[in-house]
Amino acid sequence: MQPRGHAGRGSIAGSSGDGGVEFRRAVAAYAVVAGLAENPLRGLGLSDTDAFVAAVVLETEDAVDDLRVDFRGGCTAFIQAKRTLEGGNVLTKAVAQWVRAAKESLDPTRHRLVIAAGHLSESMRALSRALDGRRLSVPATPTPQEAEQLRRVEELLAPLDAAARDAVLRCAVVWHLDVEETASASTQYALQQLRGLVEGGSAHDAMEAWSALLDTAGHAARRRGGHDLDGWRAAMRDRRIDLMHGSRPPRAGGQIDRIAPPSRVFGDVELRERLELLPPTCAPRLLAAWRDDRDLTWKLVTALTSVDARPAAVLTEWEGHQPAWLRGASWQVQLAAAELAVGYGQVPLGADLFVAAARQGAPRRTFWLARAAILYDEPTEAEKRSETLAALGSLHEATDPYARAVIALLVGDERTAAREVDRWSPDPDDRSLRTDLRLRLAGIRGVTRESIDRALQILAEALRERWLAGIAINRAGLLIRRCRRGESPNLPTDVREATELAVRARDERRRYRGASVEAVELACQAAIITDDPDTILALGTVSENGATADEADSPLVREYVAVASIRLGDLAAAREQSQRVIDPSARARLEAMLAEAENRDSDPYWRRAIELAPNDDHLRAALSGLADTGAVELPRFEEFAARHPEEASEIRALSEVASGDAAAAIKRLRPRRGQSVAAAIMLARAYQMADRIDDQVQTLRDAASDFNDPSLRQGAAEVFAHAGRVDEAQSELDALLTSTGPDWSGRPSALRMAARLSYEARQFDRTVVFFEAALQIEPDNASMRWALVHILVYNRGDLVRAWRVFSSAPAPLEPSSVAEAELWIHLHIRNASPDQGVAGCLRLLRRFSDSEQFAAFAVGAMLTGWRPLDETPPDLVAEVQFEIERFFQRWPASQYLQRITADDIERLIEQMTAMVRPTHSEQQALHQLGRRLLFGQVPLSLLAGATGRSHAEIVVRRGAGLLPARHVDPAEIAACASAVRSVADQEIVIDLPAVAVLRVLAVPVRELAMAVFSRVMTTDETQMDARAARDSLARRGTSSWVYDERLDRGRLAEITPAEATRLADESAALLEEISRLPRHPRGGASFEDFQSPPLNAWTSVIDLEWSPRTWCTDCDRLTTRRSGGP
Repeated sequence: MQPRGHAGRGSIAGSSGDGGVEFRRAVAAYAVVAGLAENPLRGLGLSDTDAFVAAVVLETEDAVDDLRVDFRGGCTAFIQAKRTLEGGNVLTKAVAQWVRAAKESLDPTRHRLVIAAGHLSESMRALSRALDGRRLSVPATPTPQEAEQLRRVEELLAPLDAAARDAVLRCAVVWHLDVEETASASTQYALQQLRGLVEGGSAHDAMEAWSALLDTAGHAARRRGGHDLDGWRAAMRDRRIDLMHGSRPPRAGGQIDRIAPPSRVFGDVELRERLELLPPTCAPRLLAAWRDDRDLTWKLVTALTSVDARPAAVLTEWEGHQPAWLRGASWQVQLAAAELAVGYGQVPLGADLFVAAARQGAPRRTFWLARAAILYDEPTEAEKRSETLAALGSLHEATDPYARAVIALLVGDERTAAREVDRWSPDPDDRSLRTDLRLRLAGIRGVTRESIDRALQILAEALRERWLAGIAINRAGLLIRRCRRGESPNLPTDVREATELAVRARDERRRYRGASVEAVELACQAAIITDDPDTILALGTVSENGATADEADSPLVREYVAVASIRLGDLAAAREQSQRVIDPSARARLEAMLAEAENRDSDPYWRRAIELAPNDDHLRAALSGLADTGAVELPRFEEFAARHPEEASEIRALSEVASGDAAAAIKRLRPRRGQSVAAAIMLARAYQMADRIDDQVQTLRDAASDFNDPSLRQGAAEVFAHAGRVDEAQSELDALLTSTGPDWSGRPSALRMAARLSYEARQFDRTVVFFEAALQIEPDNASMRWALVHILVYNRGDLVRAWRVFSSAPAPLEPSSVAEAELWIHLHIRNASPDQGVAGCLRLLRRFSDSEQFAAFAVGAMLTGWRPLDETPPDLVAEVQFEIERFFQRWPASQYLQRITADDIERLIEQMTAMVRPTHSEQQALHQLGRRLLFGQVPLSLLAGATGRSHAEIVVRRGAGLLPARHVDPAEIAACASAVRSVADQEIVIDLPAVAVLRVLAVPVRELAMAVFSRVMTTDETQMDARAARDSLARRGTSSWVYDERLDRGRLAEITPAEATRLADESAALLEEISRLPRHPRGGASFEDFQSPPLNAWTSVIDLEWSPRTWCTDCDRLTTRRSGGP
């Protein structure tokens, strides 16, 4: 990308209306100062060697045109200056300049595309970090927030090919540079450098030089130019300020002397930005250290927030060898470092630093020694623990309440320790220490149901006081442990809470690059309990919204992902994951599951897993796996049964069920059905094997009540559904939803199941109700929202309600499939502005560019869905034309979209004729249909099917709303009267031609006719058909291209504008009339051969003819009803 020397005309760098002129000249001045002081211009993603400024130019003709900074080594930064960057339209316009820049040659090693901003929103800070991470030799894994911002930028870069997009993203930089206010840290740094350049060297001289430099930069901007460094010096001399070559240390004295030298630029703003990248619990201690020792605090903070190494890795290195500066640091810095070490899991280092700070005389000496002692309470640190306890002294000598509690606990005096903990009223920042002591006391006598419940209560109280990721992970782990032991009083609630805690802790720890792996492991365990393989894959595999590389590389996570892959049938992925599982027993279990999935003998693998099981959890899983194969002889079973007799009984019953001895299993499990949820579920399985469906359902109902787990009753509904007893399944779900409150965690799942059963029964009205209720609970569930929108559009024809559901999503609803993309376009044709609609079509066309059918649909929508293209902004028109050309280059013989050329009029007519000319068989069928229509032998709907028009349009065009004053056949009148009397005071369904006839009646007559029946209804398909007619005729077109059989060519068929207006008005009135009627749900389709849109309005009514009755006017239908029913 070659820089251009001068700018064209126009407002200064897009400054009109954005108040950015002053900021722009300040950015330029900042870069000039760095060049004059011979310091690298940092923050642009260049190495210090490459970042020495050679020239600064304003208002260029480059694609990115605010400023250009040329560097000595040949690099160039093209800069846009924005006072505030919060995303939105400002970012969109900025990235548009990047797109233009990419059309020239970009070199990521030499070029930078920069947005310099004085203020960044949180999302833009995330984007800045993400872009910095991409330039690493091994790109960093972005957090979910960073990945989301990258995705949005990539969408804005969609006009570019993949290589150009990658080049732009490697060149792109978001540079936080606050230089508008004199007090800002960046301006102060520039002033510090200027003190080394001006003759006087005072703060006042530096301030004078900065003001003059701002004026000089403004003058250069107005002239649309700039200078090399000598030119900037000369321009400053014109303002009577001499600047020396290079920089010298500023003279001591004054506030400005507290600013760090160029190699260490920092201030309060920078510190707080860095603190956002560290554990929030460490912030108070770091701020305290900052007040006393800025240099070493900054060194500590930057060491752990560098992009080059993860904080835990740095602290691990320090654990082996503390850096000299940390060993000699003040106790304030050592305490801050200790908190960071503990926060990142480097406990021994944290303990060592607490001891070092105490030895230096830190206030509350015994408190810090007690912190160290409790951290040393591990078998590997017994010697240090003893030394620290000795330094603490006896319980009677200690005055600090925390120290007294720790001493009592470590010497085995539990009662005194508990009393001291209860007496202690810690500061808010120390409450987590009290929680830790309470947990230790609760678990002293071993892991029992009571100790787990007590620990969970302690953790819940702590979280109510203050959210901490570590406490959340502890509670999530205990909740999962309670569930796995079969001791949960409400398993769904426990699992849901564990998942929520783990995911939230994961997200927080990711922000400061902490140990998020443990949280992901727990979330995967929760999904294992609920048998949710999709969630496991979402949590445990690397993706934009999934796991980071470190999380996915965890052996435990790999094990869970392998299990999920097996459940989903992806055996190759499962095998790949299992090969990297470290634990041999777990690997053997995975091999057993793989063998079962491949229909191989899994017995040897389960026995190997039993042999290798290192603890009862592994042994339980392996024994259960072998029992589920039907094996009777179970190795190590007696050993396990001796410790866990009740669980062993359930494993034996599992063996009986699997071996086909359902009677024995039922007999064994019945006594425990009310004591163990696992036993109840297994008993239900045994009843299923014995084909005792009602007993199976009742067992699940009882278990739902016994264990306060409504999801088991949903399981009963699933049993009915699988048995084909759909009505009973729906009744079960209705009872379940009525008996559970809105806070039941399984309610969305039950609502989705109810919606699915209703949809399969074609009860679309119920389906909509259930989906809407589920979305009230899970508004972020995009797939469910899309399903509801699909039903409202394609099954109910309720476009207004569909748009309301679509537009009420918490975040913009983006299509994830071609079907959803088509639905998006359908909705926006009716509800979005033309510019928004066309721009959205272009975006979706690029996203789903591999689908020929969708590409044709999108192109057609852009051409005809909104206003004519000649009324569309030129830039959008150009993009549309580009996509049209690309479509025909890719699919020149497309069956979905044909190109017609107008260079030769005869050729044009031939092409258009070919589009409408029927085949010989089609022509014969049309002749026959015409004759039968003439004699009233077939309904008008067949003409709709033959011509591809809506039934309502045919009705309107054919004048079906005409009503003779008196029928020529008295017998027909008598038959009609008899039919009406037979269904008086009953519900009826009215067909579309009958509605058209009803409309021409005088209002009193119409009301009298309607009053004969208890309710007059229509169908969803009838309303959708009427809407299609209204949309088609609303254009008021007067010409159409038709085939002329006599001429054997196409010709224009024309109607008058008055007729076109009549058709539009009639179709709109017909839709309005139909929309007033309640709609009866259509049951199963009886006419499978006629399931096409033009015929659905007719067949949907026929499907309902016998219940309720039908009000129709078609001659053939009337004849049929005379012979077949009333």
